[in-house]
Amino acid sequence: MPSARRSFDTSEDIVRRTAQALAVNLLRFSVLRPDRVTDVDAEWLSRIGELVQTHNPVLGREVDYASALPSLVETFLRLSPRKFGGIARVQNAQLRKTLPRVVEMLDDLPISVQSFGPTGASPTV
Repeated sequence: MPSARRSFDTSEDIVRRTAQALAVNLLRFSVLRPDRVTDVDAEWLSRIGELVQTHNPVLGREVDYASALPSLVETFLRLSPRKFGGIARVQNAQLRKTLPRVVEMLDDLPISVQSFGPTGASPTV
């Protein structure tokens, strides 16, 4: 039984995984500490939640996180001083250096994740 293999793009994988991790992290923080995310648009958080719920590679439902990554990074970095304390500030400094570079990688993506195969309608952010 021949398997349909996709070529692996490191930039695309980093963008997708980073955006997914940020989305889950922001959603988790907004649920655990709603008092600290009062300045984040509730509709935007809802759309991010829809992205996370829609994404399921096992069922062939890929989501184009690349379009959401800039706003995810901006929101994450804006909220990070409220989230992190103590030793995590070192990690925060590294994130502040790394995340903008991941956003720059968006320019290197040849195609969107959406074009990899059959997907349902994904929410736009």
